[in-house]
Amino acid sequence: MTVEVVSDLMDTFMMAVYTLAADCVRNREEEDEEREKEAKGDLLVRTLNGLAELLKQLLLKDLSSQNLDNIFKHLEPWLSSTVELERHRAMTNACQLIDCYYDRKEFGIGNATVFAHLGDHVGLLVPRVADPSVSIRQLAVTCIQRLLQIQLLYNGHSRDEEDQVVGGISQLRERVAQDDPNALYTVVNDIAKVLSLKLPADQLDPFLRRLFKGLLDPQDHSSSSACVVLNGVMRNRGAELRTQVESLVSDLHCKLSEIVCTQTRTGTLRCVRTLANHHLVDVINCLLKYPLPYDQTVRDCWQVFGADAGTAQNVLERLVEMLFRAVPYVEKPDPRERDKTKTIRIANQPTLAALSALTEVFKAEACHETVMYNYARLFAVVLASVGAMVDVKPPHEHKDKKDQKWDILGLNAPSKVEPSVVAVDALKGFLNCTRAAAVYEASTNEGWLKFSSRTDLPDAVSVLAR
Repeated sequence: MTVEVVSDLMDTFMMAVYTLAADCVRNREEEDEEREKEAKGDLLVRTLNGLAELLKQLLLKDLSSQNLDNIFKHLEPWLSSTVELERHRAMTNACQLIDCYYDRKEFGIGNATVFAHLGDHVGLLVPRVADPSVSIRQLAVTCIQRLLQIQLLYNGHSRDEEDQVVGGISQLRERVAQDDPNALYTVVNDIAKVLSLKLPADQLDPFLRRLFKGLLDPQDHSSSSACVVLNGVMRNRGAELRTQVESLVSDLHCKLSEIVCTQTRTGTLRCVRTLANHHLVDVINCLLKYPLPYDQTVRDCWQVFGADAGTAQNVLERLVEMLFRAVPYVEKPDPRERDKTKTIRIANQPTLAALSALTEVFKAEACHETVMYNYARLFAVVLASVGAMVDVKPPHEHKDKKDQKWDILGLNAPSKVEPSVVAVDALKGFLNCTRAAAVYEASTNEGWLKFSSRTDLPDAVSVLAR
């Protein structure tokens, strides 16, 4: 049979078997009901065993990590099914396949090779460690332990060699049977520590990418467990991810816009902060590239930086440094004037991005002490930016064909941001964060408008000073 035919067969059989009801007895006379129930139960067991045997034979036909991965791809949607029975059957088959691979695969002692799909397999199973079903949780822990044991064999270890870290997972299998959320969190955290120690460097990136998918698991506890492990592994191994920072931030941004569980979303935002603690400049540069005005996800990322004193200090220092060094605008001849000595000022995108980022960091309540510590520098750079952005036009935007007339005239395409408004918002945010309520209230709506007028700006600053 061709690969395509085998693939279709697996999908068909899984659909037919996994969706079978546990109790498929139809209403009959009382005397026949018990007999039929027994017969149906026996048939169901034989059907489940038949699927398990089929999958094993397909694996044994080509006992390679690639073939194991191919079969796992068919199990994947069932492992995250909203129906517990379907998840349990898929999880059972996954364990049987991994055990079969462990028992039947020949490994060379002392000859280290690569277990190519370890990260992907483990990442797929992590959400099930916090599944609502106790039996599924225990199966998931068992599978993860077995996969790590297979990894040891790939590394050239013998089957008799003991690894204390991997062997210790057996205790987690007993602890995961508890339904107490705090106890379950501790187990998931311990899993994260084990994986931080045992995942090879080349499997770190595929493992994280698979965990990103787990953030969307339909079971809230499962998506949260993926988030906990993600945070733990990033905290311990994040320094190794320098070359993947841009794609990681992009993927996290996409997932954050899709996550439904509030707890998972909050934890995922902390993942961005954890990554920033390892690669601050790279993460900041990635976030600054997002279009203005920032979407809610980017705003939340900046705010979560402000929620941690250490991260907030580093982020504020970086943004202030950028604003001090940046040229806030460029002057160009005004294409609407014949006199070429008359110019217009066009804001630089990086300056607006940094000011917008400051505004969001200021919104974090926990940022107050850090902002007060840096009061003078922050006030100076924000106030200077307010003055610099008066009568400055938005940066040029390349839009669709209907806006090309603006390009021909040499003007800016219509923009969603006004430079003076961005700068004034940063000043407002600063005053709110420093809890200067009297100063903030002294500037009425009309007073704030004066900050956008070159003529009225001196008066507006005087009011602020008083």
